[in-house]
Amino acid sequence: MLTAFSAPPTYTLSAIENATEGSAYSELISSGRDLKIMMVNAVSVIIPTRGYSDNLRAAVLSLTRTAVSEIIVVSKAAINVSSLCSDGRVKLLFAPEAGLSEARNLGVSKSSSDIVAFTDDDCTVPQDWPLLALEVFADSNVGVVGGPGVTDSADSWRSKCSGAVLSTRLGTSTSVYRYTAISDRPKAAGEKQLSTCNLFFRRSVLDELSYFHPVLETCEENELIERIRSAGYMVLYSPACVVFHHRRPLFRPFLRQISKYAKGRAVFILEFPKFLRPVCIVPSILVLLTLMLLILSIFSLRFAGVLAVILTIYSLMIAIAAVISTPKNRLKLRFAPLVFLGIVTMHYCYGLSFLIGLCNAVKTRGLCELASTLQEPSGE
Repeated sequence: MLTAFSAPPTYTLSAIENATEGSAYSELISSGRDLKIMMVNAVSVIIPTRGYSDNLRAAVLSLTRTAVSEIIVVSKAAINVSSLCSDGRVKLLFAPEAGLSEARNLGVSKSSSDIVAFTDDDCTVPQDWPLLALEVFADSNVGVVGGPGVTDSADSWRSKCSGAVLSTRLGTSTSVYRYTAISDRPKAAGEKQLSTCNLFFRRSVLDELSYFHPVLETCEENELIERIRSAGYMVLYSPACVVFHHRRPLFRPFLRQISKYAKGRAVFILEFPKFLRPVCIVPSILVLLTLMLLILSIFSLRFAGVLAVILTIYSLMIAIAAVISTPKNRLKLRFAPLVFLGIVTMHYCYGLSFLIGLCNAVKTRGLCELASTLQEPSGE
């Protein structure tokens, strides 16, 4: 059951002017256009984390330079607030047993603003980040606004290679919107284009439709976004609303994260089959097709030829994508072969992990149903 909350605070125009001095919003404020957007009830930002880290401190410090009303850090481990910063807007919640969804839900329940924003503990935000989102909320029917999490310019070359892998359409399909700014204006979006590293919700919509699904540990934002969109609210992607995201470096840390995403997507689709999209299973088809043709090649060289043609075409397409993406991510072209390998290994890792996740989820569901059946009274 959702609890009632007191009226959230509001910003004065002078506070917003101070927070946006020198930003893209200075001209907007001076012009007087849509001042109501700037004076809408303030934004609460929620960051779930495992505990203190230098990245978390950088994330919090970047938020203190914005016009948000409160910064709620929900941590599994105890943190001394003074180790983060001395800003009075920072609040710490200790939740050692909470999963990601539960941590975010706890943060929402303790927030006090009309707009609730989420980012990750390895992200930093520019000064006008919340105001860029508030402008998109001018229409009262907008329920969700999100933007890209671009690779942090301070990242290592291995992390930038990961960013180059993620920011190709051949690498991540429609999810590429999550990793790079696409389009020149806000546009309608779905669950594949948005991520909780950079996501804003209208609080009244969350109160109406409930919060994150507590069972889901990955893809929890996907289910919530589609639930909100299905209720008739607008979900928008704003390319100007950017955060800077530290990437997992190639190869092992990056692929470990991809594997987790794939297994989570499998559980998500099994729980909510209506969200199954062809693009979700393409990597698994690639894995199965490669394996099948390899096995058949033992018995006939014809199948070896088919496999060679398929992999050659696939490799050429990936090579072109890698060459285009590498310089866009502040890397020299000599890193293109690594980006190429990153895309290929990501596809195969995702495809295999999705199949494993699906099998594990089906097995778990079957065991649960069996246990439930055994516990039912016999009726005698």
